[in-house]
Amino acid sequence: MRLTKVPPFQLGPPVFQPSEERTRITMTGLRCSRFIPFLLILIFAASIKGQTVTAEPQVQAERITLPCSLLFGRTDHAVFQSGEELKELIAKYQGKGCEAGISKIDFSKFTLLAVRFTSGRCHEPPDLSYKVFKSEDSKRYRFEIRFAKTRQLCRALVYHEVWLQVPKLPADAKVDFDVMREGEADD
Repeated sequence: MRLTKVPPFQLGPPVFQPSEERTRITMTGLRCSRFIPFLLILIFAASIKGQTVTAEPQVQAERITLPCSLLFGRTDHAVFQSGEELKELIAKYQGKGCEAGISKIDFSKFTLLAVRFTSGRCHEPPDLSYKVFKSEDSKRYRFEIRFAKTRQLCRALVYHEVWLQVPKLPADAKVDFDVMREGEADD
């Protein structure tokens, strides 16, 4: 016959004695409840990554293709308010073959913006995007170009040019040019 120890008699309400396992589960739940808001903030931040949060209104822009390179070796960006400025550049560096692309531009209504950049690719990036934004006072403009980085680099240093026709800018307007490479791409 085995004798078992009987617990002593207790007066009053029963006292809850949590087991060690139950305490560990409660502490884990507490840690999770603190982690959830952090996780939600992290997910929100990841969802807006790469998006430009700006109050600047976007300016309508149309891409112009020129049959020759006008910026190569001279500058990385340019603003042309008149056809005469552009014709002087063409006459000085390229001759008459380049004029075909600009003869249709009405410089009384439009300004021509140009930017030259390298992407690491032999050809223009397929994911290239461009936008022009203006400030509230219409005195500052921002020409933004975005494309993904590439893993397969071109052996030669290749420049790309983007020419945009935008509504006529004020004569005293300042234009900032931003060329941005984003993330990694599989080529």
